[in-house]
Amino acid sequence: MTATDVLPVLASPVIGSFLGVVVARMDVPSSIVVGRSCCTSCGTKLGALDLVPVLSWAVSRGRCRHCNAGVSVFYPAIEIGALILALWAATLISGPALWASCLLGWILLVLACIDGTRLILPDFLTLPLVLLGLGASFLFWREDFSAAAIGAVAGYGAIRLLGWGYQQIKAREGIGLGDAKLLAAGGAWVTWVGLPSVVLIASFLALFMIAFKSLRTRALSPTEPVPFGTFLCMGIWLTWLYGPVAFWF
Repeated sequence: MTATDVLPVLASPVIGSFLGVVVARMDVPSSIVVGRSCCTSCGTKLGALDLVPVLSWAVSRGRCRHCNAGVSVFYPAIEIGALILALWAATLISGPALWASCLLGWILLVLACIDGTRLILPDFLTLPLVLLGLGASFLFWREDFSAAAIGAVAGYGAIRLLGWGYQQIKAREGIGLGDAKLLAAGGAWVTWVGLPSVVLIASFLALFMIAFKSLRTRALSPTEPVPFGTFLCMGIWLTWLYGPVAFWF
């Protein structure tokens, strides 16, 4: 790891703090940029001492120092998550491409959190991720640009076709348009060659989650929604770092 490669790692906790804001304010995207951070209980605007990643939460023992209300563990968790992703990427990638990889990981982290809790994949994150993937391919791996463009189209089309087929058979929506846009982004980053691996990993992890949940509750409805976008995020990240599954063995 070079000195330059350390920069995204050092910046990742601060960026993770911003990612927490994105998740919390996703209903009003404009507030992400212009709104000041404040306590959700007392409304007091937070100062620099309240916003030190992880440390502020730990020192205050997970409570607002103004009104003593509890502060969710989600905030230090996403800051640590952003750090882990940057470290993970830095062990495999170096140079300017590391920043692109970290950016991919951080956006996927936000999307996974939102879909896991809200079953939504917002356009203001998925659509730019498509463009960023194509841009990264053009800048760093220009010989793969056409494969990335084909991957974006194929990823979107595959999910749309799958959703249409499910609706024809079951007469209800089975997979959301957000998943199609997310897989389009995945195709832009891992190219069409990596798309099967993304879907395979996501499907395996989703089935594992369903099986685990059914063992715990023993009552799982077949119509219960599954945050498939969260698992697609995991599939995209692993395929981006390690290549298609066939290359793992």
